[in-house]
Amino acid sequence: MSNSFISPGRGGWDARLTTVLLVVAGVLVVLLVPASIVTGLVSDSCGSGLCDSGLIEFAGWFAWLGIPAAFMLSLVLTLWMRRRGRKTWWTGLVAVGAVSGSFMLGVALLYAGVGIPLFP
Repeated sequence: MSNSFISPGRGGWDARLTTVLLVVAGVLVVLLVPASIVTGLVSDSCGSGLCDSGLIEFAGWFAWLGIPAAFMLSLVLTLWMRRRGRKTWWTGLVAVGAVSGSFMLGVALLYAGVGIPLFP
């Protein structure tokens, strides 16, 4: 028996699909973190002072920090499930959904703070 953290005998479609989905989630992190910083520019439309500054600040920090935090938590979840010998394909889906959801929630909160309808 090997002393490795993840047993080498658990390969197959599950490990390959998990790897592909985690790579997709990682690429989303790399693309969405700069995009979340740029979305803060929507607060430039607050010239009349009708904006909720606290909500805008929270949304900016949530989008900027929530995306990598969601990815890191999904990596920990994947390693934990692999260590227990369970299927992990769904943790890759959770990673993609959590990263995308963090970005969308941050943008929705930002638009709510500015007072611009997200879907006019």
